[in-house]
Amino acid sequence: MWHGGVEPVMSRAEQEGRLAGSPAHDGKRQAGADQMMAELDWTAAGHGWQGKETTLRLVGWSRQRRVVLLRRKLDRPLVLLDRTQPEQPLLSFAEVGPDREMWEYAALVTSLNDELLTLGQLYRDRGRLRECVRRTEEPMGLGWLHNA
Repeated sequence: MWHGGVEPVMSRAEQEGRLAGSPAHDGKRQAGADQMMAELDWTAAGHGWQGKETTLRLVGWSRQRRVVLLRRKLDRPLVLLDRTQPEQPLLSFAEVGPDREMWEYAALVTSLNDELLTLGQLYRDRGRLRECVRRTEEPMGLGWLHNA
């Protein structure tokens, strides 16, 4: 199960042997990953993604946990949508010069012992599955099921 890194839920899932991984979304979880991002020793994680790992014990956690940071270089054009004025949103195109790089990152907390290539594939599969479920639930008005 995926729980977003909440300590009581993660601890119980770990005790029951159920925790596959948790995407980490808030600033507290990513604060410890800042140093990892600047380092150069990234490993191929499949489909253009790179990964690296460490163990962290963040505020509110009872113990250290494995944290995997995944990234992929953004080579496609980027668009910025500014909605500060809802009646007239502004659309801007981001241009990145040849001496700059832009990356998309995903931080995962996991109890799995798999290598980075396997974790990268599991994370991509999970994302595709969630998207299929969402697309199936929405037209039928069943979006509330996953929150029940």
